[in-house]
Amino acid sequence: MFMLPRNPFDEWPKWWTMTDAALGDTRVAGAMEPLYWSPASPIFDMPPSEAKKLPQRVVWFGSTENIPAEVSKFIKPECRNQPFLLQSNFEISAELKELLSKVVAATREGKPAHAWRAESITRLLTLQDECLEAFAACAAESRRRAKDA
Repeated sequence: MFMLPRNPFDEWPKWWTMTDAALGDTRVAGAMEPLYWSPASPIFDMPPSEAKKLPQRVVWFGSTENIPAEVSKFIKPECRNQPFLLQSNFEISAELKELLSKVVAATREGKPAHAWRAESITRLLTLQDECLEAFAACAAESRRRAKDA
């Protein structure tokens, strides 16, 4: 529910979720909240077969390197120590995968001081915009194919 403030360039694990559902739609009684449930979590486990049943398109991605010992119980052993981990409940494009990889690499390769450099933050924000655009296109294509099937 509440997240600690983080520097995007720190050494800790990074984990993002992208979904095409309006957040209000996922926070009603009986809804599966894709921001909490994850195929990488043994606590809020959502196996890939179950993730495919969600009404929204979701991509989970990040890096699970440098996990503090206290956090390791929240990440499945097979998902730990990965420089880039990507899971989704629908087919994504090579372009989106590459963009997501660039976001993770940019945060992993940066230094904490880069959070105060305009060029570093601008690069991340530009990548974010590109990822959102590519994600929207993939989700729309997935919905179109499902409708035509």
